[in-house]
Amino acid sequence: MDAAADYAVAKAMLTRPLPAYVSYTAHSRVKFDAIDHSETDAVVVRTSDGVVVKGKVPSTSQGFHFNTGEDNGMEPVAHPAFKPSCYQAVSAKLRDYEGRNLEAITLRETCSRSESDKDFDTLYVDPDTHEPVVATGSGDDEHVLVRLNQEFTKVGNRALPSTFYVRVHGSGFMFWLDVLVDQRYTDYRFSSTPP
Repeated sequence: MDAAADYAVAKAMLTRPLPAYVSYTAHSRVKFDAIDHSETDAVVVRTSDGVVVKGKVPSTSQGFHFNTGEDNGMEPVAHPAFKPSCYQAVSAKLRDYEGRNLEAITLRETCSRSESDKDFDTLYVDPDTHEPVVATGSGDDEHVLVRLNQEFTKVGNRALPSTFYVRVHGSGFMFWLDVLVDQRYTDYRFSSTPP
């Protein structure tokens, strides 16, 4: 296994140019303590500038916000949670992930915190094709546990996000935190003309 070369293959699949318009169905659940909100919407994104031209990006305004540096909510096509250009491969080894024997590429973040939306530490890829399967990240500061997952699906010769899952759970002196974001993206379609 060559971590750098294998990551380069996965990165190429994740960053291939897209047609002018991408449509998908977004299924969203956002839970912040007692607030629990779900929604589903058909979305069309213009890839030249990342503007949502139809539908609505799943809302994160239900009491929880990600610092993406952009006002695009959780749009997965033009503004995915996992940004391959913000990471460098450090090492690789075979590891079991949810019953599958995958190549786990350990990542080092290269963008500043303000440029990188989330904090991932591992990209799991198919050991033969190096197709990306899931990017994961976790953190535990003894009071708060954080878990991130961005899963991918193959659409033609591209890898696009199929899920984005965040769980922040913990407590400390005078606070209790329970946050869940569960986004699922289905029915990807490409078009060269506006909807």
